Amino acid sequence: MSLTHDLKSQILEYIKQAIPQNANMPIVKRSVPVPFFGNIESAEAATISINPSNLEFEDLHGNILSGAEKRFIDRETLGINDADALNENQADKVYKSLIEYFNEDHNPYYDGWFKALDDYAGSLFGGVCYRENSMVHLDIYPWATKQKWNKLPRSAKKVALKEYDLLKRILLNKKFKYIYINGKETKEQVEKYFNIKIPEYQITNAKSKCNYVRCMYKYQLGNTLLIGLSCYLQNSYESKEYLTELHKILSENMP
Repeated sequence: MSLTHDLKSQILEYIKQAIPQNANMPIVKRSVPVPFFGNIESAEAATISINPSNLEFEDLHGNILSGAEKRFIDRETLGINDADALNENQADKVYKSLIEYFNEDHNPYYDGWFKALDDYAGSLFGGVCYRENSMVHLDIYPWATKQKWNKLPRSAKKVALKEYDLLKRILLNKKFKYIYINGKETKEQVEKYFNIKIPEYQITNAKSKCNYVRCMYKYQLGNTLLIGLSCYLQNSYESKEYLTELHKILSENMP
């Protein structure tokens, strides 16, 4: 389903805002919110994870990415400070840079993080792909934090997630055919959005080298199939063979 004019306006309004100031939830300086990665206007499927990496905006030493290294139009490009709101024209430039995120000549980070999720979910969903504009990535929180999400105070995360409702509006509006849920915390947030309980099916016929009992998620929400795993795909510490086994199990549960 295409993006409505009303939802696009809501996304642009969100992009305009100044960086939230919270000592317990430090946002990367000179960044912008990332409510989506890729072509949200044409995508028929989505993946959902936690929040953007700080490396979307800065290098390993905390320096702001410059020149060709930049992945988005950020505050430095726009020449505005963290406390400044964006105007209409600036927000539109950021929006277009989010749409173009997966362009092949634009993003060196694709192979490092997104490709695994693209291949895993895309093959489940009939070959949809970020780079072909048929799948988009979303996060339950749109700001890149200086610390990794699992290192942030639980109370701060709870408040942040409660205040961010744009993702819920995106999911309600777009009515994706498929959504891949990347990890337990993502699943719990999606449940809150729709006031549902997504069943967990323990996977016992595949051997985890970490000795964890992994779970598969599957829930039909209207015309949207929600499916995924309790492990965070890019940080599961599992072997490629094991993840392939899990993929096979997910594939067998596709309609």
